[in-house]
Amino acid sequence: MVTLRDKGNVSLHLSSLRILLKLRTSRHLVVVYRHPQLGRVLTLNDEIQHVEAWAPLYHEPLVHLPIAFVAAPRTALVVGGGSFFAVHELLKYRSIKRVLVMDYDQELLDAICATYNHAAVARRDQRVEVRAKNAFRAFTSLQERFDVVINDSVDLFRTQGPNIFAAMSRLLRRNGVCSDVVYRHVFDDRGLKRTIRLLRANHNTVLSMIFAPEYPGILHLLTIWSDNKLLNQKQEKTLNLEQRAWANSPNRNPCQYFDARFLKYYLHLPAYLRSQLTEASVT
Repeated sequence: MVTLRDKGNVSLHLSSLRILLKLRTSRHLVVVYRHPQLGRVLTLNDEIQHVEAWAPLYHEPLVHLPIAFVAAPRTALVVGGGSFFAVHELLKYRSIKRVLVMDYDQELLDAICATYNHAAVARRDQRVEVRAKNAFRAFTSLQERFDVVINDSVDLFRTQGPNIFAAMSRLLRRNGVCSDVVYRHVFDDRGLKRTIRLLRANHNTVLSMIFAPEYPGILHLLTIWSDNKLLNQKQEKTLNLEQRAWANSPNRNPCQYFDARFLKYYLHLPAYLRSQLTEASVT
């Protein structure tokens, strides 16, 4: 079992936690634990997926950073996303009129909605449609186009077929954006360089470092890409109209951590990462 401990002696030792849900679907062993300080802890096949208190550290940048480059997104596709954390963040935008969630495990979707209040609320929202199918296989048949496409699922490098980054970007409307967190941490030089080469081959790209305490390595790379000419690593102010309103009235910001006033901070890349980008561009 995994044990994590911080300086405040808040440990995460699964064997000591109360089990809220245990279910074996056709694809997963799903267990949800209850931690007294950190809330619900979701594991799939004995691997930690999400810790409730930490979820905003991952899902707020996954959703709000790409949207910072879209003035008024109306439609979004979430690939995977069975935890509904990404959907929860998308629904904070009044401009969003439709969110399509594609996750292949119906039993898992039902279990999450029965266990997490935010998931149940999101699923009842009239703007949300959930399809229990493998999104990667459905890409070629999808006729709909989206302002935002978010991968909240598997490691994109493990998917089969052509360049999956290009396949996702073909689902975008004009000036739309894709978003994904690279499954490997930022000190995996080989995986990092491969990601950069694939992204930069055909797309404008913006990168950010995020914290994912649940996963080994902690620091992971958020990637945002598309043909959107407005994508700019040096962007200092959000282009999204609602985020601008949040910035002007910080007390109305619906996020726990993300703050549109500090876009420049989120897009800053340390020297180590900049050198990796340079090497990836010439190899």
